[in-house]
Amino acid sequence: MLKRLKFLTIVIVALPTATAVAHALELPGKLRLDERTYRAVQRMYYPGFTLGGYAEPLAIAATPPTTPPQASCAVEDVGWRAAPVPSTLRGRASTSV
Repeated sequence: MLKRLKFLTIVIVALPTATAVAHALELPGKLRLDERTYRAVQRMYYPGFTLGGYAEPLAIAATPPTTPPQASCAVEDVGWRAAPVPSTLRGRASTSV
């Protein structure tokens, strides 16, 4: 069961990561377009990126259960494991506006 959950978590995390990479890779092509064409193209691609964005909160929720604390994990290490969460939530909030 845990293996299936880990696999599902990888898939859920990969979706928003792939859309972010695709967005970055398509930037040079978009810079060559005039404004009218850019807006037309943006309307076509926007729904797909929105669906990828919906997976981001699921990825945040699915990751902690698949990374159980180790027996050798010191109390000081918990902060390092939790450190990415606020920045991820902040990044998600800034893209939602």
